[in-house]
Amino acid sequence: MVTEKATSWRSSYIDYTFTSTSKDYYEWNGNQIDGNSSHPLKGYDKEILKSIGVDKKSYRIGNTYWKSSPKKKNGVYTRVLRVEVQKRVPHYRVNYKGRSKGDVETVITYVSTYKGKNKVKSGKYIYEITATAVYKEKVIKSKPIPLMLTMGIIVLSVVTAGVLFIIFLKPKIRRKKHVKSNSII
Repeated sequence: MVTEKATSWRSSYIDYTFTSTSKDYYEWNGNQIDGNSSHPLKGYDKEILKSIGVDKKSYRIGNTYWKSSPKKKNGVYTRVLRVEVQKRVPHYRVNYKGRSKGDVETVITYVSTYKGKNKVKSGKYIYEITATAVYKEKVIKSKPIPLMLTMGIIVLSVVTAGVLFIIFLKPKIRRKKHVKSNSII
């Protein structure tokens, strides 16, 4: 695996919830934040990264914006601010070498579930009987007989038939010759 020089940025976010007695001003780490600003934490990148415990080399701050409008409850305003955080992701290159076998086995899976009708009560717990069985049918592909083996069987059959033919035919030929030689006398 080789680390490439190229990198990309992966986006994420953090939501901050602010509370204040004024809907126009909130406080974050001793800094006043304008409730009417479209980019409320702009310029506080170092402080945000420090607050989440990451470094500037691997992370950066994107856009900051109010996610919700101020909501008042019991005289206190609550508002959510979203900070987009991007993480540097290095690119890697991996070179693989190998070969595939080519034979793929097909596996068919059957699942059967049994649920019992009886419930067992034990104190405050109720137990139900459930059993699940998994069946796998393995389909094995037949391999064709190699050509050389087939040819060998055919040649052996022809030779065996020829030898048997010669063995059974030769005694009949000898008898005919012997009968002809005896009739001349």
